[in-house]
Amino acid sequence: MIKILRRIDKKEKVKKIDSIVDNCWIRCINPTPEEIESLSRKFKLRSDLILDGLDVYENPRVEQEKGNVYIFLRTPIATNPTQLKLDQDSSESFLLILTKKNTITIGKTELSILNMLEGSKNLFTNNRSLITLLILSYISKMFSNSIREIMKTVKKDKANISHYNEKDLFRLVVKEDTINDYLSSFSPLIDINKQIIGIKELRFTENEKELIKDLAIDLNQTLNTSKGALKNISNMRDYYTATLTNRLNKTITLLTFFTVFLTIPTIVFSMYGMNVSLPSQYDDHILEIIFGGIILSWGILYIFLKKLRML
Repeated sequence: MIKILRRIDKKEKVKKIDSIVDNCWIRCINPTPEEIESLSRKFKLRSDLILDGLDVYENPRVEQEKGNVYIFLRTPIATNPTQLKLDQDSSESFLLILTKKNTITIGKTELSILNMLEGSKNLFTNNRSLITLLILSYISKMFSNSIREIMKTVKKDKANISHYNEKDLFRLVVKEDTINDYLSSFSPLIDINKQIIGIKELRFTENEKELIKDLAIDLNQTLNTSKGALKNISNMRDYYTATLTNRLNKTITLLTFFTVFLTIPTIVFSMYGMNVSLPSQYDDHILEIIFGGIILSWGILYIFLKKLRML
């Protein structure tokens, strides 16, 4: 699907138009092969790079050819990353193409970041530099908000870790997987922020260049926060694993001691249940003697294990 949008004046709103003209934003969502071919012909684009832009796992990078700038970007998908499941992707890539007079975005799905751009009061489709700056700003903000939300839930989980169960541990693993996915994007995105300033086709003002540098700093801070969150999650997982192992060991130890204590009367009663002559088997108080011997044996065994600190 291709949507063509245009706004070049403050007094007008972003409007959808029917045909491609100069200074418009061409928004492509999962375009058909025919639409890809049409765009490639019209703007002299490389179809292989467009196909790369439709790959949701493509890494962020910048390509330049024949006056066209291809910027591969990644952005978080979910508004609330703490609700993600293990089989869900936490981020997705899309392609921003800057031609001589137009802006093209290509993605596999309808991303919320581009919906934000479409609804922005600061969007002017004749200003490619501003569009690029807005997109980079939204990406930085979405990553920062996502990591902040994950950190909040991790801190809450840390306070209740003593009551953790398998479901809680699974949710922790999902958060860890989400952060790892984000981390793989931060370094390339930081590099993109640095490279974009030097692209001749984009004419940034000095203020805009400073803003881009600030975005790189913000991504660096988010990167460090993510590493801290990962360390917390790793410590929590290790603590839970150690606690679970300790509980298991205590259970096995208890069952082992219980078995040992039951073994003593089992052996004694088994002996006196055999059809052979045994000491004092005809004594009227044999039952009391046997029980007394068993209790005494238990006492000796208990004291022995206590001294060994096994109980």
